[in-house]
Amino acid sequence: MLFKDITRFSKLAFQENDPLFATALRHTSSNSGASYERLEFLGDRILGLCIAEMLYRLYPDSAEGGLAKRHAELVSASCLSEIGLALKIDKDIDIQGNLPTVAIRADVMEAIIGFLYITGGMTPCQHFIEHFWQPLAQAMQSPPDNPRSQLQEWAMQNRLSPPNYLEIARTGSQHAPEFCFEVHVKGLGSAQGWGKTKQTAKSAAAAELIKEML
Repeated sequence: MLFKDITRFSKLAFQENDPLFATALRHTSSNSGASYERLEFLGDRILGLCIAEMLYRLYPDSAEGGLAKRHAELVSASCLSEIGLALKIDKDIDIQGNLPTVAIRADVMEAIIGFLYITGGMTPCQHFIEHFWQPLAQAMQSPPDNPRSQLQEWAMQNRLSPPNYLEIARTGSQHAPEFCFEVHVKGLGSAQGWGKTKQTAKSAAAAELIKEML
């Protein structure tokens, strides 16, 4: 079912046992072969670009700050994970031990986008992303407020460099890690935050820095 859901966005013909498709679903804990990490790296960049272009079209009157807030929400791990759940990808992820986490589900979604790009180019990626993300984007008539967006908008308004996030620690098991990120804004300072995904850790760090500003 997942294979049909994914490949119907491309005009090219694929086999369900396509080794690259299998790679897109393979976690680092599996002993079956290379993991999805390289495809995830590629898919992450493609997703960011496609979402930016989509928002540019959907909200012609929105300022940069509003577009940035929507973008941050739509490329977040929680958003990708929700779409992954709708596609029921958990049963297809090749993982040993625990069930997929929000972060792993999000990684696989990005890897699937990377797979679509390698096998079919940008067009199937755009079709796939618009099909699943556009309804969410259209529902954002008002930009969502989250700590990362708030901090980025504040930095822009005060002509400061964009917030820079750096992973400084990671604890827990490979299947259930916790991350610590530090956010730094030149001329303002830095703060740290923990979370079960990289996105939530970044948000926690941003929230902490905002708290220090008040």
